[in-house]
Amino acid sequence: MWVATAYMENPAVKGVVIVTLLLALLTIFGIALVGPKTTPEEARRRKALEERWEAEARQEEEERKARAEQEEEEREATARRAEARAEQKEAALKQAMARAKQEQERQRERRREEQRKTDELWANPRLREEIREQYLRWLLSGGGSAPMRFRGAKLPRTAMNRVHTWAVREGYAVDDGRGRRLTDRGKRIFEEYGGDRKRMSDAEKKRHQPSIKIDARGAGTVAHTINGGVRNTTVNNAAPGAQASGEVDLAAALELIAQLRRALSGAHDLPQWTRERAAADLGVVDAELRAPDEQREPERIRSALEKLRTTFIGVDGLVQVVNQLWGHVHVWFSS
Repeated sequence: MWVATAYMENPAVKGVVIVTLLLALLTIFGIALVGPKTTPEEARRRKALEERWEAEARQEEEERKARAEQEEEEREATARRAEARAEQKEAALKQAMARAKQEQERQRERRREEQRKTDELWANPRLREEIREQYLRWLLSGGGSAPMRFRGAKLPRTAMNRVHTWAVREGYAVDDGRGRRLTDRGKRIFEEYGGDRKRMSDAEKKRHQPSIKIDARGAGTVAHTINGGVRNTTVNNAAPGAQASGEVDLAAALELIAQLRRALSGAHDLPQWTRERAAADLGVVDAELRAPDEQREPERIRSALEKLRTTFIGVDGLVQVVNQLWGHVHVWFSS
């Protein structure tokens, strides 16, 4: 160690070392600055390679721009197609709404025309009766889904509904799960009366019109005999002698009303509106029977009982009970 230190302290040695280091550094920097020498062929190849790289870069950039432009065009085309589809849908919706509105207007016009024709037919009593008779015969033949024709033309739907409502109201027809058809009463028009409704109606009124005879039987006793009922039966009700002075057996009359209500609730062959009307008439009779004497209106009872007899024509047993009820309260009608 001491030898190396002594050696380095020699000025001559130091100078040699310094010169050597400077030459080495100059050599390194010279090589770095001058660089390796290339031949003209190598320079041409390098330039061609650089040009190819630049061309490839330019091509990639152009392709990238082309792809971006194409994608943008596709997005714009997709947006235009979506907008066109939306416009087509909107136009189709408007057309459908316009067609629906036109169809509704045509239907309303058809209904108005049907109503006008129906009103014209119904305004003529002769035509109205012809339609009613033909409708009953149409039901007698089976009816079915085929429309009824009147004088060679299809009967308007409103006219069909109107004549059917009339037939149901009169008890000639029903409309249930089996469709529109004649009731037993409607069939009797043709089976027993040759299609003459008036003759059958007169016969029914005559058969069901109560004939009341009052015979004095002993002191203060009155017997009421009512001839009528569906089966032409005779009902004898022996009433107390107090009825001769205008009193009524309210308990018996109210019991008959209760019987009618029970029978009515089970009369499923009757149309719903018929049962409702009969229940309303029974309510009138019930209310008048329970009213105080000074507030009672016998004419309302008479009217309600007459309506009940008409409603129950053709229903076994019910007319008979109505006649019994009439027999209990008829003393008020003559007072």
